[in-house]
Amino acid sequence: MADFQFLSPVLDELLNGINEWKSVPDVIRLTFKALSDVIKAQGSTIKEIHQDLNDKASNSDVRMAISAVDILEELKNMIDSKVSYSDFEEFLNDKVSKAEIMNLLQNKISYVEFRSKQEEYDEKIFKIQEEIEELNKKSCKGYSNEEINKIYAMLDIKANRADILGLLDEKANKQMVETLLNQKMDTFDLELLMETKADLSKLETLKKEIDEKASKDDISRLRMSIQQDLSNFPRKEDLENEMEKSRHLLDEIHLRNLQMMKDWDLSIREQVDRKAENWRVEILAEELKNKLDAIVIDNELDKLKTESSIMKESISSNLLKFEEKYKSLKIEMDILSQKCSFVSNQIGEIENERINSSQQNPNTSLKNNGKNDRNGLNKDKVKKLFTKWTKEVLSDIKSENQTDINNFLAKTNDEISILRQELGKIGKRIHKLSKFHENIKDIYKSLAEKVSAADLEQILSTKTDLKYLAQIVSNQEEISKSIEKIHKILDAKCDSKSFENHLNTCEDLMDLMNKDLILKANVKDVLTLLGTKTNEEDFKLEIAKIKKELENMVVLEEFNLNLADQNLINEALYSENCLARWLWKSGNLKDQAVIWEIQSNNTCPGNFIWVENCSEIETVAPGLYELVYGFYSQSRPCISIFVNNEIIIQDKKPLEFEWLLHSDGNIAGVSKIEYIALPPRAKIKILYSNEEQGEGFLGLRKL
Repeated sequence: MADFQFLSPVLDELLNGINEWKSVPDVIRLTFKALSDVIKAQGSTIKEIHQDLNDKASNSDVRMAISAVDILEELKNMIDSKVSYSDFEEFLNDKVSKAEIMNLLQNKISYVEFRSKQEEYDEKIFKIQEEIEELNKKSCKGYSNEEINKIYAMLDIKANRADILGLLDEKANKQMVETLLNQKMDTFDLELLMETKADLSKLETLKKEIDEKASKDDISRLRMSIQQDLSNFPRKEDLENEMEKSRHLLDEIHLRNLQMMKDWDLSIREQVDRKAENWRVEILAEELKNKLDAIVIDNELDKLKTESSIMKESISSNLLKFEEKYKSLKIEMDILSQKCSFVSNQIGEIENERINSSQQNPNTSLKNNGKNDRNGLNKDKVKKLFTKWTKEVLSDIKSENQTDINNFLAKTNDEISILRQELGKIGKRIHKLSKFHENIKDIYKSLAEKVSAADLEQILSTKTDLKYLAQIVSNQEEISKSIEKIHKILDAKCDSKSFENHLNTCEDLMDLMNKDLILKANVKDVLTLLGTKTNEEDFKLEIAKIKKELENMVVLEEFNLNLADQNLINEALYSENCLARWLWKSGNLKDQAVIWEIQSNNTCPGNFIWVENCSEIETVAPGLYELVYGFYSQSRPCISIFVNNEIIIQDKKPLEFEWLLHSDGNIAGVSKIEYIALPPRAKIKILYSNEEQGEGFLGLRKL
């Protein structure tokens, strides 16, 4: 109201001044007039509201009216009809606690079992009643005392109801049986577990087979020994060297024979050239024949035979050794491969290690395989070379010496053939005799191997009868059947691990139950909690306090009416109080534009957007705005106002009055109030031009 009273003469002067409104359009002038009329009307309504409020009832009057409400009387009646706290405590003390009830009900049967047994007993009682009625009917007809005594005796033999109930109490409850059954494991689960288990016989056989198998160390040692044998085995180069040496020897022998033949030819030709006599020639020829027969044939052939036999023996011995080593190595390798394959099938771990080792060292395995293949190929090649070499040597000896020797041995062939025939006959006889001796030896051996009659009788006496054998077989069948039954029972039984797991789960459940029981409240705790509850006197005091507070309260209808009126006033005031103000104190400029450093007031931040140390201020909503600004310095500045970079107001030095400097303050400057119609998203900027620095403010209010 004070602001309005201060601004009303200013508005009147502005509206009444005709000369100053010439440049302003008629629309703006009319809007300002309408706005001033609205403000005046609102001021008058506010005064009337204040007068009406003085006529309204006060809070004390309203509280007095509330105290006379019938609701409080009803509350009093309700409280009086309720049970007191002491009576409630006595009632609770007389009652049985929950824990005691649970202890009493633990040994009792459940409601369902009780109902089922009650129905059974009702049926039995109904049957007994029917029998009693029939007996009564029969007794009415007439029975003797003896029959009645018999009936009483039969009834005495029967069990009483108390005895039956006592026996039933001794029996286990259904809950106990269910808990015990729940603790047990199902047969299906046990069967599944036992199916996964292995038989004892299979385990024992596997253990025996594993114990019989070679270990990894033995296999590695065998591999090392095989590699050493292969390294010690003669190489191809050594064999080739031996072959070359033997060839050199044969070449030397062949050269010697050729030289001997040449010497003989020369000597014969010299003698022919000398033209010796025929008898000398014949003598020389006979001598030559004898020499050739004796010296050449005997010596040279003996040498050849000895040398060839030595070579053959050495080669055959080497081949035999080589073959024996090869066979032994092959047998060992086959045995090792069989063992390794069997062990790899039984034990997966060895196979995995072998696979990993082969993956880690692929080059070494390839090298070993290559060596084995090469050794096998070298062996075959050596055998073939030896056989070829022996054949070639014999063929060369025959081809080279046969032409020279046939002439000297032509005469001796007939004699040798005759001797051979005789030797063949003698050999056949010797062969027949040897066969005869061998047959006799075989007969003696077979007779020695046969069993005597006494030994046979002793052996037969030690043998068992067929009946005893059949009994043993039947006993074995029974034992096998019993073993199968035992296996089935073991399959149905629980495993130790599963039983331990089940026990652990039961223990965990018991621990949880104990924890829950510990967390539950006891009778003492309940009594202490009930002791902490309020008494009747405290309850009455609290109700009295509530009544006092209700007396101070306002009636809801009146409160709502006042709220609605206040909301209308607030809306009117809020529409007039949409304003903001910014300050400029540093005197710094940015391209002659004022930098707004401080925001002193902003009732609507969503409409007035300000950025710190920025020269522009943005207004979001379009419409009429009241613009108030003031700038102060030692001399009066020139101010230019821009909206969206377009000038709308330029304040120059007027001629009518002069600004002077006051002794107590800095009042030289310019200040104005303007009304501007702004578009949406308008950006306002003020340019300051003066030789001296100054300070200023800018204010905007939405109309």
